Amino acid sequence: MPFGYSCILEFRTTSEKINDHEFLLAWVRDLVKSIGMEIHDVDGKPGILVDTWAARDMPTTYGTSIVGFLTSSSFSVHTAVPGYVMLDVFSCRDFFGPEILEVIRRHWGDVSVVRWSKTPRGQVIRI
Repeated sequence: MPFGYSCILEFRTTSEKINDHEFLLAWVRDLVKSIGMEIHDVDGKPGILVDTWAARDMPTTYGTSIVGFLTSSSFSVHTAVPGYVMLDVFSCRDFFGPEILEVIRRHWGDVSVVRWSKTPRGQVIRI
């Protein structure tokens, strides 16, 4: 039996809100709610960190990173200009169905999914 699941979703978007912190936080909160999870408080504050970054060697490449604590789980989001969003979720709950894509489309509009996977955690594999 797995300890949980690592879920990865990457998509392309034409939205100009790709680095809008308030937009991204609203999307993340809706996404967490849609999978039945809760954002875990850290020292009495919501356990979410948001930061904008720029690549040192590529001045036209920049984006926003979000890392969050969920109750017994975690997630991260990385956006990159132009128009690329990467979402990773670790959850003890088995989820990752159409509800995630519905929330993405509700906030981002039409997107092109580049990668979508779910991997069980805690199972022994041979390398």
